[in-house]
Amino acid sequence: MNSPTLTHQYTPRFLAYLVALLFSFACIQAPVHAAMIGTDTLVSEAELVQQRDALSAQLLRDDVKKELLALGVNPADVTERVNNMTASEIQQVQGQLASLPAGSGLGTVAVVLLILILLEVAGVIDIFPKL
Repeated sequence: MNSPTLTHQYTPRFLAYLVALLFSFACIQAPVHAAMIGTDTLVSEAELVQQRDALSAQLLRDDVKKELLALGVNPADVTERVNNMTASEIQQVQGQLASLPAGSGLGTVAVVLLILILLEVAGVIDIFPKL
């Protein structure tokens, strides 16, 4: 018993329809909506970038970095977490940093603990088990 083979002859008319169909699909375009970007949006984005850079600079000072390394936290994780922070989180951290006494060892410890808590909440590190 011979098995039937599938041989199909494509006619030129069929190929012409197929090509026309493909070209008609290629010509379909999705609608695009564009709007003007307001100055306030650009300013707020620029301020957010500036606040992130300032916070990163504060958190990656040599004394803070030394404390982070002593606690086993990679400074690259801190940078990544700061880059993923929202504007409200950055303002909250900067407000807490502004309330700390300047130049004291206690301030450095408080900053490091604040960073550790933020990294713990974000799930980047697991220093405080069962919190």
